[in-house]
Amino acid sequence: MTLSRRALLKIAASAILAAMPGVASTDAAEHGLEYGPSEAFSFDRLTDMARELSLAPHRAAAGPAPSVLDRIGYSEHVEVYQRADSGLYPDPSGNGAITFFHLGNFFRRPVRVFRIDGDTAREVLYRKRYFTIPEGNPAREMPEDAGFAGFRIHGKNASISPDGRSRDWAAFLGASYFRSSGDLDQYGISARGIAIDTAAHDRPEEFPDFRAFWVQPLRLGYRVYALLDGPSLTGAYRFDIFREPSVVMEVEAKLFMRKDVRTLGMAPLTSMYWYSETERWDGKDWRPEVHDSDGLLMHTGTGQWIWRPLSNPRRVSESSFMDNNPRGFGLMQRDRHHGNYIDPVRFERRPSLWVEPIGSWGKGCIRLVELPTVKESEDNIVAFFVPEKLPKQGTPLSFKYRLHWTGDDPLPDFIVATHAIRMTKPWDSALGVTTRKVFVEFRSESFKNVPTEDLKGLASASRGTIDGVDVVRDPDGDPTHIRLFFNLNSTDEEASDVTATVSLNGRQVTETVICQVWPRERASRANSRFALLGKWRTCPAAIVGDRNAS
Repeated sequence: MTLSRRALLKIAASAILAAMPGVASTDAAEHGLEYGPSEAFSFDRLTDMARELSLAPHRAAAGPAPSVLDRIGYSEHVEVYQRADSGLYPDPSGNGAITFFHLGNFFRRPVRVFRIDGDTAREVLYRKRYFTIPEGNPAREMPEDAGFAGFRIHGKNASISPDGRSRDWAAFLGASYFRSSGDLDQYGISARGIAIDTAAHDRPEEFPDFRAFWVQPLRLGYRVYALLDGPSLTGAYRFDIFREPSVVMEVEAKLFMRKDVRTLGMAPLTSMYWYSETERWDGKDWRPEVHDSDGLLMHTGTGQWIWRPLSNPRRVSESSFMDNNPRGFGLMQRDRHHGNYIDPVRFERRPSLWVEPIGSWGKGCIRLVELPTVKESEDNIVAFFVPEKLPKQGTPLSFKYRLHWTGDDPLPDFIVATHAIRMTKPWDSALGVTTRKVFVEFRSESFKNVPTEDLKGLASASRGTIDGVDVVRDPDGDPTHIRLFFNLNSTDEEASDVTATVSLNGRQVTETVICQVWPRERASRANSRFALLGKWRTCPAAIVGDRNAS
């Protein structure tokens, strides 16, 4: 009997997700690696595989040797590494090698990794001998067919330490997470393939997995293909990853829905914000600031630039910024001064991550989810784009975008960026009325020769009232530094979305700032970022771009 192409693809898709026994047929080892048999591969074939897989029930991957994985904690996991000179593609065209992450307690689900040669691919077979594993480390007890947790890309001509390690600049590890150290060579923010039901109040968030990868070198980087699999969808991804002159990933995604979802987040970004100078009086730690990102920057379809500084809210908070064909958005790390962190982990070098949509994404919203946290080890910030019409079960969804992992800000020179936002403690100014003074600071050479009286500040609030709006020069005499300040008066306990800008002779010269201000001192936050789920909020100021354009 002759099998149809559909049947062959279904078999291929099932094989990708099967439990991972040792493959008997191998080609000759190259650079110490062992490979499975050669098989045809293309992005069209991967797309067909994802489509066929979506027609079958989801089957979660199980990690091998659970009792061993339980004992490979954080300390044990970082001890296990693969030398770059024994990895995949050792320094082809100067790109640097690809090495593999070992499985552990926090990364239990194995992935398969294939090497591409032309229009064929061969699986790289897991072997313990690839890794340096210290005596006494439980990773030595893993079976020979365990599989990898993920992989990383090392810098070209990177220096190798005495223990055989070299610096890497991109990594795929855990669920659909991936990240880069960016232009400033310091890891921080992460990206994901897709976000499903993030912070939904009536269901747990879903984390689909990249279950298999296919990799090949390019002239200045790598091309990575990935198969996504989760309870609600499957997907085929292509990443073109370049490091010169800056770190850019061009992403193409083709998704196939297994079932309907409440929220689907395209190009999701995940970061950490504990505290900054905004409410420094609310001391949490000996360091002045602790964050991987300090704000959400948006370039709307109407051309407006909006800055939303991040906050550590009392309870889970969601803000949705309605837009049509957004030109870009990203979680940015603007504060690059080491003295504002005084921490050897180098928060000032953490990359900003800017999403540049390719083609028309249509109507939808950029959604920001902020979770309460009491420590820096939790990623508590998520941002993504939600299309107005969510794809239904059986409906495909395709989109493209670029990710820029950078130390620069995409804001154009003719728009002045926010330098800092500071708030005083709230005080009772009248019976039942709480007042907070807000300072929004801007710095630009364009302010140097401008008379102060030509600058006008504008501020409004979704809750409460605004008064005392004024623009003043820096008291230390810096002519490039101006401060917009005002009072927020409130009679309730809920946060207010405050919008602020500065204009010069009637023309807006700063980005539009939309910050969340709590009228009273914050209550003690829960010890878990998943606790105290709050009300869903759609920021009224989010439509300011459309209102200004009309």
